[in-house]
Amino acid sequence: MTAISTARFPNSACPRCRKPIGPDAAVQSCLPCRISFHSDCWFKQGGCTTQNCENAGPDPSVVATSPLVAPTPAAAPRPSTEAPITSSRAYQSDESGTWIRAIVATTIAAVVLTCIMGIWHWHHGQARRELVELIRAGEAANNPAGLVASLESYVQSHPSNDLTKTASQRLDTARGELEVFDFAQADAADRPADPDFDAAEAGYRKYIAAHPDGPNRQRAEARIKRLAQDRDDTAFDKSVRRVRAAPLDIALQEAAWNAYLDAYPGGRHTSDVRAQLVQLPERAERLRFADEVREIRGLVEASRFEAALERVDQALANTKNASRRTELTQLAGRASDLLEIADAKNCIHEAGNTREERDAQRRQCRLFLLCYPTGSRRAAVSDQLARLATLDPAPAEATSKSWTDDEILEAYTARVLAGLEQSLRKRLPTTFEYRLLGSTISTVPILWSFDEPTHRTHTLSESGKPFHGSIHADVKAVVRRDPSASVRDKLKSDIDEELRSISNRLRVSADFEIESRPSPVSGVGADFDDSAVGVVVARVIPGSAAAAAGVEVGDRIVRVDEHPVPPDARRDAVEAMIANASPAGIELTLVRSARRFRVVLPRKTYSTPRYRMRIKVEITPARPFGEPPHASDWIDVDPPS
Repeated sequence: MTAISTARFPNSACPRCRKPIGPDAAVQSCLPCRISFHSDCWFKQGGCTTQNCENAGPDPSVVATSPLVAPTPAAAPRPSTEAPITSSRAYQSDESGTWIRAIVATTIAAVVLTCIMGIWHWHHGQARRELVELIRAGEAANNPAGLVASLESYVQSHPSNDLTKTASQRLDTARGELEVFDFAQADAADRPADPDFDAAEAGYRKYIAAHPDGPNRQRAEARIKRLAQDRDDTAFDKSVRRVRAAPLDIALQEAAWNAYLDAYPGGRHTSDVRAQLVQLPERAERLRFADEVREIRGLVEASRFEAALERVDQALANTKNASRRTELTQLAGRASDLLEIADAKNCIHEAGNTREERDAQRRQCRLFLLCYPTGSRRAAVSDQLARLATLDPAPAEATSKSWTDDEILEAYTARVLAGLEQSLRKRLPTTFEYRLLGSTISTVPILWSFDEPTHRTHTLSESGKPFHGSIHADVKAVVRRDPSASVRDKLKSDIDEELRSISNRLRVSADFEIESRPSPVSGVGADFDDSAVGVVVARVIPGSAAAAAGVEVGDRIVRVDEHPVPPDARRDAVEAMIANASPAGIELTLVRSARRFRVVLPRKTYSTPRYRMRIKVEITPARPFGEPPHASDWIDVDPPS
């Protein structure tokens, strides 16, 4: 039998299976054909596959197939120098080692694979737990945005596997939840009774930016368009609530309406708000009038009739509505009737024991007749006056003084002497020029002092003619250097000595000339003046209608016809009211001793004296103060008082 060998020949593929022969694969080689086979293929085919090869054939004895059969010595070939000869026992040892190595390699591979799979399963479990914890934390925080951000980061940072797929599925759900959450947040700011429109609009815009394809996008856009209108309506409703909460506070109501107009000048409710603002003055007038009526009625119930009538005058000055003025007039009539009863009781009583007490009674009775020209108790008061007249035959009281020329001159003399020093200081020089050898050495400020003046007066007018008089005053004056002025020391004594010399010879005289001229005055026969309590009568023209009606100096005027005179009114306002009234008869309401009375006086032209005065000051000797000033111009002065 021809020997076989385990030596390798150059063929790289097995002739039987046509598969490559690896460097570590067990081989059987046919020495005659010089071809290598896989050991398995060799034994399966029963030898070489080359046709007519000595090792080919079905005879299994050609090739040792059993490890128990050994070749006979006679049949053993001689050793060949070309390739090693292997027996069946050698082949058996080689095959056993191969299987052992395969088993060991398989075992090691199985162990390594098991370790790898264990490690993979451990990491997979850790990743699953991490994903579960991430999802649970996001859900527990009720923060869909945070959960979405975490899942997006997880998906981006982990490889694609079953956990990434799970995370992606949960991310899709979280995005849906975030879309619902964002819209709910914006909608929540838009739902309460007092919505936060800025937050709602910001929320809707945030929702649209974050979810451009969200199912609520159209609703969000529609709400944004309606927010401006809702803001307008809510601001109007807020102003309405503020107004209704303060029905008596007109200032707060005005502020509430103006707050709406400031915020929405072209708003949906602008016309309604402006209509409400137009009605506020009338509403304020109505509230004020109700307070005034309530106050007046309280004063009447408390028997404070004078205060009630004063309050009526104030209310009439602020009221333009005819029906309200009528109501106030009725209240004044009631207060006046009650006051008449009280005043009549004060007038009709036993006469006083002294002349002063009886004079006070007479003044009170005459005031009663002025205050109540149609009173039911006038007859009783007139009888009381008659009884008082029998006790004191001549209690004449003049409503105004008629001045004689001597009285006028005496009044002006007192006025002139009281202001003489001030008049002189305005007209005398204030500086002195110290001269030496005809040249001015220094100009010195000077001071004046005066002794008590001596005076003499002259009435220059004839009896019954306009007044004309003069007042001559002589004053001993002393002039001295102003010690506060800066003067060279070496000149002080010389200047002082010269001023003393001048003072010894100095005389100052002032001549005042006063005259009156008839002046036509159109009015009611009385002049008015301002005072702390209002406009009062300052002078009553003798022989005028005011004098005949009993008007006296000091009477306060509170009404001209039906026009109240406010307490803070000035004289020119009252004179304008009188000038604009009907000349036939002007009704004046006056107050005297907290009692009011009415007189009707015609407006006509009266002749009243107008007084004026001029002054001339003369210094003797004239030098060194220069020429004396000329006489001043005529100036108007107040009438004698």
